[in-house]
This record gives sequence, C-alpha cells and structure tokens, in this order.
Amino acid sequence: MMKKFILMMFCTFAMSTALSAQDVEVIYFHGKQRCPTCLAIETETRTTVEDELAKYVEDGSLKMSVIDYSTESGKELAKKYKVTFSSLFVVANPGQKDESVEDFTRFAFGYARSNAVVFRDELKKKILEAIK
Repeated sequence: MMKKFILMMFCTFAMSTALSAQDVEVIYFHGKQRCPTCLAIETETRTTVEDELAKYVEDGSLKMSVIDYSTESGKELAKKYKVTFSSLFVVANPGQKDESVEDFTRFAFGYARSNAVVFRDELKKKILEAIK
C-alpha cells in the first residue's frame, strides 16, 4: 500500500514538473558605442519585460540581462551566443541541456525604433510562447 502511495506521489510530481512553465531569459547585447536604434531596443525590451510581463519577473520565470560585450565578463557570454554586434535573444531554459535560443535581433532592428508597439507585441508573444 505504501509503495503504491509513493509511486502515485512520484507520478503526480513528475507530471506537474513536466507541465510547469519554463524559465526564460531575454538577453540584450550591446557594445560600448550605441546608436539610437540600439538604445530603443533596450528601452522597448525593458518596457515589455518589466512592465507588460512583470508577473513573470516577480515569480522568477522571466529575467532580463543587458550585457556589454566589450567588457571582459560580456565577452565570455557573447562568445557562447556568437555575438559580434548588438543582439537580442529570447532563451528558454537558459544554461540547461534543453536550452532553446530564439534570435530576435533582425526584428528588433526593424521595429524597436520605428514601430515600438509592433516590436513590444511580437516580443511579448515570443516570450510567452517560450514560457509555456
């Protein structure tokens, strides 16, 4: 009887873990000198993450990092993601074996400054897809 109970508890735990949300990190890389578009990407990304998705930041499932790839510590992470210029990534399960990286750079450069609403909507959609 006890073995059956323990097995049921284990299965319940395993299923709830498998169905739980993934951790997501939004990583914005920039260099020492920054153009208006680069600044807009950071601003609009922060607005999306910190304001529009605040509940995920508060529960710990969403994190945002801004990395200067020209610094010593930034160079290491930039190497991992093969970054050589300003870049924006949405990373599901960062640092895990099943880490998944979505490069959002091209879209960010196309919309963050010229159409911030479209940029924020698409970034939010991409983040929510990664969390689920």
